[in-house]
Amino acid sequence: MTDFSQVTAAPGPDLLTPDNCAVLFVDHQPQMFFGTGSGDRTAIINAATGLAKAAKVFDVPVVLSTVAAESFSGSRSCRSSRRSSPTSRSSTAPR
Repeated sequence: MTDFSQVTAAPGPDLLTPDNCAVLFVDHQPQMFFGTGSGDRTAIINAATGLAKAAKVFDVPVVLSTVAAESFSGSRSCRSSRRSSPTSRSSTAPR
């Protein structure tokens, strides 16, 4: 039988840390939610906001990416996610 008083928690080598991972948000802009028919739009926004807040708390890098940022829906991503995001930068990469 195992003596649980002698067991200690030790992080494994496969544990995600802010140094070896990042959170990527792709196309989280209001116009993209019009096409979601299989999920509740409010739940999607709440999940994205929660993920952004968790990334901020754990100091995990965040990348916000979108296609046609200036022409499709303007230069703003989902506002609640943007406010919660630890790093909010917009860049336009050439295609």
